[in-house]
Amino acid sequence: MIIADAESDNLLTYSGKHGKLGELIGRTVMAATKKSLELHMGLTPESQHTMLSRLKRYGITEASLLSRVNTLPAEYDGETIMERIMKIDKDGVTVGLTSMLVHLLDQLHWGLLSESEVLECASLTLRLLLNYWNSPVTDHDLHLTDIAKIMESFMCCIVKAAVNDNKNKEK
Repeated sequence: MIIADAESDNLLTYSGKHGKLGELIGRTVMAATKKSLELHMGLTPESQHTMLSRLKRYGITEASLLSRVNTLPAEYDGETIMERIMKIDKDGVTVGLTSMLVHLLDQLHWGLLSESEVLECASLTLRLLLNYWNSPVTDHDLHLTDIAKIMESFMCCIVKAAVNDNKNKEK
C-alpha cells in the first residue's frame, strides 16, 4: 500500500530498486514476506538450516534414510546410526554441501549446466562431503553416471558418514 499526500512538498516519482522509495518498498515487502512465511509455515532461517529441509523436495527424508539404514548388516545399531544422521543433518558444512548439490540439480533443470557437468560436480561434492566427515572415499562413491542416481549416492554417503562417525570420534 502506498499512501500519498497530494499537498506535500515531497514528490517521489521513481520507485525502482535503485531509488530510495523503491529500496524502502523492497525492504518492507521482503520483511513482510519473511514474517508471513514464519507465521504461516514456520519457515525461518533456523528451521531451514538442515540437510533434510534442503532435500525434502527430492524425496530424501528421515524415513527414507531410516529405510537405507535398515538395509545395513545386523551388527550396526540402526538407532545409533540415525542419531548420528540427525547430528549430521544440522552440521553447517553438510548443509552447505547439500545446498551445492541441490543447486547443481536446479542448474541442470534450468538448462544452465549440462548433465555431464552436473555429474562431475556432484561427484566432487560427494568427495568433499566424505572427506569432511573423514569417511573413506571409494570410486563407487564418486562414479556417477546417471542424474537419477545422484540423490541415491548422496544418501549412501550420508549413511556411510554416520556409520564411520570419525569426525565425532575425534572431538
